[in-house]
Amino acid sequence: MRSRKLRQALMCSVLLVSLSICSYAQKEQVPSTRMQPPPIHVLLCPDVNVISLTAKLTRTSVSADGTKWDHVRLEATLRNDGGMAIPNGAMLQGKLYQNTTVLYYWLEPAPGIKAPGSQWTTGFNCSFRHGVSTTFTFSFLSIRDMKECKTTNNQASLVINETALHEGVILRR
Repeated sequence: MRSRKLRQALMCSVLLVSLSICSYAQKEQVPSTRMQPPPIHVLLCPDVNVISLTAKLTRTSVSADGTKWDHVRLEATLRNDGGMAIPNGAMLQGKLYQNTTVLYYWLEPAPGIKAPGSQWTTGFNCSFRHGVSTTFTFSFLSIRDMKECKTTNNQASLVINETALHEGVILRR
């Protein structure tokens, strides 16, 4: 009788230890909500997002050798999607590409995108040879001396559709 009670006590102990180990293993598999990163808008960092890139034909010209050139106004709109304002005096840096060639490298003070949710539009006048396949890419590089929440939204490309452009359509991306 005594050995039977001893066996039952031993089995109960083994069962309790097993359950304890299983529940601990399950807790390790489910990440705590404290361990998960907060959403971007909660993070205290700026996040410059290139939300649009547009092109509008301003004129077409013919050079002395008879080559036609299309002149466009490109505008890129940026928005601060982060949870932190960009301070006064912070410098924004970026590049504008035509196909794979850098047309402009720009560096200027952060104007209207300082507060979270605010946006700003910058523009460039560009020209390209009529009839030549052209893609413009606006790439935001950085806020000098600051780190962004993420950089996957820092670029927009726009393939020029010349037919639509010459019909007066503003091309958008």
